[in-house]
Amino acid sequence: MNAKYKSDNVLIGKRISNVRRTSGLTQEQLARKVGIVGKHLSEIERGLSGVAVGTLIAIAKELNVSTDYLLLGKEAQNTPMNLCLEKLTPSQREYAEEILNLLVKCCTNNED
Repeated sequence: MNAKYKSDNVLIGKRISNVRRTSGLTQEQLARKVGIVGKHLSEIERGLSGVAVGTLIAIAKELNVSTDYLLLGKEAQNTPMNLCLEKLTPSQREYAEEILNLLVKCCTNNED
């Protein structure tokens, strides 16, 4: 395997592992939720195995982070909102998203 790809796999795996731990999930729990076996997730997190696009998307959804973050270590767009959300843990981001959804709902209901 090309050293560049190996290095990328290690970085992606570390990000997945860090977010998973912050979310309070074990490897087995996350693996089960995204439809892979724990051993495969362990290999992904250690950079020993690449991650398929579908699996990466499922992991990102389950951990409530963007694929950009898992792949690149940052959000693709540096909008003020993304910069603020980037500082939060996944559970804090989920809470912020709920608040924003309520705000949008409230604002759009007032336009009627």
